[in-house]
This record gives sequence, structure tokens and C-alpha cells, in this order.
Amino acid sequence: MPKELLQQNIKLKKGDDPVFMQSGNMVACAWHDTKRLTMLSTIDTNLTVDKEIRSKDHASGHRTVEKPVAVARYNHSMAGVDRFDQMLGTYQYPHKSVKWYHTLYHRARETALVNAYIVYRKADKQNILDPQRFRQHIINGLLEHWHSNRKRKGRPSIAPLPLRMTGQHFPDKFENKKYKPDCEVCSDRKREHFIACNVVPKTVSDEVEKRTVNVGIPTVVAFQATLTTGRIGPNYASGAIKFNRVTLNIGNGYNPSTGKFTAPIAGLYQFTVTYLQYNGYSSYVRLIKGSTAVSQILANHKKYDQLTKTILVTLTKGQTFWVRLERSSSYAVYGAGRYTQFGGFLLSAGNY
Repeated sequence: MPKELLQQNIKLKKGDDPVFMQSGNMVACAWHDTKRLTMLSTIDTNLTVDKEIRSKDHASGHRTVEKPVAVARYNHSMAGVDRFDQMLGTYQYPHKSVKWYHTLYHRARETALVNAYIVYRKADKQNILDPQRFRQHIINGLLEHWHSNRKRKGRPSIAPLPLRMTGQHFPDKFENKKYKPDCEVCSDRKREHFIACNVVPKTVSDEVEKRTVNVGIPTVVAFQATLTTGRIGPNYASGAIKFNRVTLNIGNGYNPSTGKFTAPIAGLYQFTVTYLQYNGYSSYVRLIKGSTAVSQILANHKKYDQLTKTILVTLTKGQTFWVRLERSSSYAVYGAGRYTQFGGFLLSAGNY
């Protein structure tokens, strides 16, 4: 606090003009409205006043009151104080101490965390963490400074050492006595085997959850569709054969309106195409991956022939696979009953 601001002793009465004092970037304002008001501000250094019209007390008419601009702006938005208190109290750390300076330290630390989060949100506007995850990143960064990768004696561990302060371990009693985990930090120093800490999961379900596949990613993909719209061709201009009747579509990869299968996940797929060549015509069918033909079926018997082909294809997520009948006056496919079908399924997920 500047000394020149502390040495002033100002007495105001109701209706007196506001008094301003300034030292560097700090402004002191004294104003008497219904009672004495004193303000210190480093945000608003405006030394002017604004006029406000109010109703007279117990009388008709109005009166004009001069109010400092800094006070008016503070009343409008509280200079972010309410928002700051809200962010400060969301993840407030409970503590008790008889030392008064401990309270000041915890308050200063929480204030620094909130200010750091505000600066972080302004710097990175794309991948913004919520306040809780931001605090976790700060804690991990502090722990990494004190974390030791020194390996213990005995059988080497495949997993890396847990992130914790060296020499600090805070185990708790483990309630599930049927499941007896061994903590690599405290199991050789404690006689009690039922310990829960940052090394050992608290329940068996936690360990199972770590090994489960993400629910949002389908693990089974399969479809089967049949052409029932009658004969297609000759001179079939649509290109893709639209197998309209869908009997199986796990993973929702096949679209009957386009006749194309879109891979929901990357992996190795198996597709099977079977069709009945129309009597009196030939047939030339191609199997298309994206926009490239990877296989074809050609028949020139000009009678009812049943033809089938199975193929293995690797697809990336979002890539299509479909069946195309080449356009010609000689090519036609029978599209009734269950003679012409298209199906496939995922053999193995992954980028191959």
C-alpha cells in the first residue's frame, strides 16, 4: 500500500464531492452516499464522476447524485470478483490449522491456480481442459519433479513406478478381503495385506474396467443384404448394386440406399458376393474398395448361372466397399428371391 494513501485522513458528509487519490497504478476513492464508502482499485483508474438520478426519500421529485465512475463499473460487473469466488470455491481444498499464515498460504495457492487457469484458457482455445483436469496436470507436473525412477531390489517390474513423491505413501484399509492385492510399495513393510493406495485398485471391478474395450467402439461388425427389386440391366446406369433388403446390419455399416458398406472401424474384413446371372445375358461384376476395383466376376454362359466370390480386404475407418455391375447391353443380373446377396463381417480390428 503506498504510504501517501495511508497518511490521508478524509472526513466526508453526505452530499460532499467524492475524493480521489492516486499513487502509481493504484487509485483510492472516498465517497459518502447513504454511508461512507472507500475503494482501492488497480483495475479502474478513472478519476471522474457520473451523475445518477434517484427518487427523493419520502418526497416527490428527483435528486441528482454524483457517483464515481469506478464505483459504477464495479457495481455493474464486480470486476470479476463474483466469478473468481465461484471458481475458487468449486474445488476448494479443506484445511484446518492453528497457524494464521497457513490460511493465507492456502488462499494464495488457490488464487494462483485460478489465475493460471484463466491464462491457460486464453492461450489455448482449442483443447481446453476443465478446471479439475487442469489441476490434475499441475499436480502431476509437481510430482514428476520429485518422482524417482530408482528400481527396487528383487524381481524387475514390467510396469513403470507409480507417479508419487519419493518416500510418500498413504495407504488405506482395503474392505474387500476376498481380493488380496500386494502393493509394491508397502506390501513388504506392512503386516496387513488389505491395502488400497495409488498402486493397487480399490475393487476388482476397477481392474476389470482397465482391461475392457471402449464402449463407443464396436467390436462386432457384420451385415447381410439381398436384392429383391427384380432384374437389373442391361445398360444398368446406377453402377452400385443396391441390395435393398437388409437382414443383418450390426454396426450400421451398410447403407441400402447407396448399396455401399462403410467401415465403422479400421480392420481386416471378409466380403462375399453371390448373384444369379439372368437368362440370355452375360454378367461382369466388380468389387470396389473406395473407388478402386480389387476383384471381378465375369460369366458369359447366357443362362441362369449362380456365381459367388469371397475376398479379404483391409479397410480404414470410413472407407467404403461395394459391388458394381458394369454397364452394357449384354450384362444383366436376376434380382428376385434370395439368389443375389451381399454380406461381410469384421475379422480383426486394427490398422494393417
